Order: sequence, then structure tokens, then C-alpha cells
Amino acid sequence: MIQLLIEYKWTILIICETAAWLTTFYMLYARYWLKSKIQFYIFGAFAIITGYVPHLTIGILDFIRFQKLDGFTMFIIILFIFGFTFGKKLVTKMDLRIQNWVNRQRESS
Repeated sequence: MIQLLIEYKWTILIICETAAWLTTFYMLYARYWLKSKIQFYIFGAFAIITGYVPHLTIGILDFIRFQKLDGFTMFIIILFIFGFTFGKKLVTKMDLRIQNWVNRQRESS
């Protein structure tokens, strides 16, 4: 099983990262357009789960398997650094833009 994860690590990373961003967009949509706190929290948890757990797990397994910092492990580290620094600012900007967009849509309706 671990060998399979290591073999398809890039594919898993891309799928999980895409799912995390799509979930983040829907989470913000649910917050402002649908005004659903339940969906916001559910999809917020799902965004965290798909955005951090697989990355961290596969990064650790990859490091344990090869006993060195290879390109994949460095990419995971860079992804986490980006997520904890610029990523927060990016999500905040997206949050404000979606909120403004929803307000404009509601005003014009």
C-alpha cells in the first residue's frame, strides 16, 4: 500500500490540492451566497483535510522511504511554507472578493 502511495505521489498531490482549492471556493460560496454555516464548516473541514493530511502523510512516507530530501519532499515543504504565509493572504483576498461579488449581485437583483 505504501509503495502504491509513493509510486503515485505526484498524482495524489495534484488531485488533493485541486480538491482543496475547489472545496475552498465552495466553502466561501456557501458562506456568502447560500449563507449556510453548516456547509461552510463542513467544507472548511474538508478543505483542511484534503489540503494538509495527504500532503503531510505522503511527504513523511516519501522521506522515510528514501531517507533524503528529494524534489517531492522539498515541494511539500515549500507548499506548506506558502500555505502558512502567502496562502492565508490569498484566501483572505478571495474571501473579500467573493463577499463583494455576492453583495453586488444581490444589489442588482
